[in-house]
Amino acid sequence: MVAEGFSIAVIGYRGFGWDAKGKVLKLTTPRTFSSASWDDFIEPANYIKEKFCGERKVVALAISMGGIVLTGSMPKLDFLSAAVILCTPLEPNKSRLEMADFYKRLLGNKLIGMWEDNAEMLTPEYKRV
Repeated sequence: MVAEGFSIAVIGYRGFGWDAKGKVLKLTTPRTFSSASWDDFIEPANYIKEKFCGERKVVALAISMGGIVLTGSMPKLDFLSAAVILCTPLEPNKSRLEMADFYKRLLGNKLIGMWEDNAEMLTPEYKRV
């Protein structure tokens, strides 16, 4: 694509991970990830548009969960000329909300560990129930 004159940028979605010993990495902000957090995509997309694209056309390509996030972001990304969404459910808007519930159940114990390891960062924003 670069040979055809396209510039390519990748936006890595917010998440959390583990170090080589299996310990949860510390958060750098009090905000955690969610498939319903499509607004995380808007800031870097706007930055890329302003810094690198000028008046050039911008096309977004998203795959799987990224497609769900892009679907939620599109109303705020009025500069997009087109969007390609691959390998997402048939109803991405509905799915992004359902995925949030799914991940809460699936990752519950991991999120509890993340909370415990990052309590000092999260406490001002959230309270323990």
